[in-house]
Amino acid sequence: MMIKPYLYESPKSKVDAERAVFVLPEIYGLNDFSRTVADRAAETFGVVGVALDHFYAVTNESSSNLTYQDHEQGSAIAGQMTGEAYLRLLDEAITEVQAKHPSVKYVTIIGFCFGGKLAYLSGVDKRVDRIVAFYGGGSTQPDFYKGESSINALAAARHGDLGLKVLAIWGEQDDFIPESDRQAIHEALTAVDIPVQSRTYPAGHAFFNHDRAD
Repeated sequence: MMIKPYLYESPKSKVDAERAVFVLPEIYGLNDFSRTVADRAAETFGVVGVALDHFYAVTNESSSNLTYQDHEQGSAIAGQMTGEAYLRLLDEAITEVQAKHPSVKYVTIIGFCFGGKLAYLSGVDKRVDRIVAFYGGGSTQPDFYKGESSINALAAARHGDLGLKVLAIWGEQDDFIPESDRQAIHEALTAVDIPVQSRTYPAGHAFFNHDRAD
């Protein structure tokens, strides 16, 4: 079910839930996998489950037609994204969900790959109190939001906020994300007293996505 062109809301959502879970896709747009994660979150945890088409911040149109073969197109759109444009879309999306579900007080962001990078940045919005980033590549790259990386922007906005919880999930065989980046992310958040846990699994990139045969 769509609320706005950039939002999918799971039909399994709990109408009077206090928490909404937003799923941020990889660079392949709002696809079946991201919608399935929103469905599973809604059904398992009794929340409002939504998937956010973050590419809408760049294109102003749905990216649900992208496939796993459209790597170049997805990469090109991701390359045009700015943190400012994304946070404007996230603000609108959270406001939209809260308008439909006034009981929602808390927001969890779950992001995959490029969506993981955006998941960290999402914490700049203080309505977000839980972040789960799966292999959030590029999160330490500068000049994404107000001259800062996603992770430094999060650290600056939420330093000392013990109410924010961050879970970073990695594949130790992921050729796209060096161990130094994983350590830098953990250290940057720990340095400003943001509670963070890191979990590393013996796997490559995108290992959580059962639709990715590679």
